[in-house]
Amino acid sequence: MKAQKVLMVASLLVFAVALGGNRSCVPIEPEEPVCFHNGVGYEAGESFPAGDGCNTCVCGENDEIACTLMACGCLYGDQRYAYGEQFPADDGCNSCVCTEDAVACTEMYCPPDCDPDEEYWRAYMALSPEDCALIDFVCPESTEYFFNDCGCGCEMSRDCPEYIDCMPVQPADSPCNDQNFFERCPYTEIVW
Repeated sequence: MKAQKVLMVASLLVFAVALGGNRSCVPIEPEEPVCFHNGVGYEAGESFPAGDGCNTCVCGENDEIACTLMACGCLYGDQRYAYGEQFPADDGCNSCVCTEDAVACTEMYCPPDCDPDEEYWRAYMALSPEDCALIDFVCPESTEYFFNDCGCGCEMSRDCPEYIDCMPVQPADSPCNDQNFFERCPYTEIVW
C-alpha cells in the first residue's frame, strides 16, 4: 500500500513538471498602456477607432498614435452620410446632400405647421410672431396660452367639439344646458 502511495505522488510530480514545473501563483501585472486616446489607454500595436466614425488609429512604440485620414462623409445632426447621399433637412421640408466640402441644403420657404382658419380649438390674438411680441392678453381660465409660427393666442382642450347643435328641443343632459361645458370649451360654436 505504501508503495502505491509513493508511486502516485511520483506520478503527480511528473505530471506537474510536464505542465510547466513548479510555478508559484503570483499574479502577472498587465503591461502599462503606452498610448492614451480620449482617456483610454492602449498597448503598443493595439488599434482602436479614431472617434470620427470611420478612421482607425494604432498605438506606436514610443507613445505615438497614427490614424488613417480617410474622408468620412458628412455628419448632420446625429447621423453620418456618405458623399453624394441625399437626406431630409431638420426643418422637415428642405433636402440636403453630402458633398466633399460640407452638407448643402435647399433653402425653400417652408409653410408653417399651423392654419388659423382650421384650428377651431384656438383663438388667435395675433397672426404673426412679430405682432405677438407687441401685444399683451389674458386667456380665459379654462384655456392655455400658445405661440407658433402663425401667431399666438389661447386654446381650449382638443377634446372640445368644434360646434354643438342647440336646436330648440334638447334633452336635459345636452351640453347646451350645461354652463360648465361652455366654461371648459369657450371656442365651441353653437348651431341653432
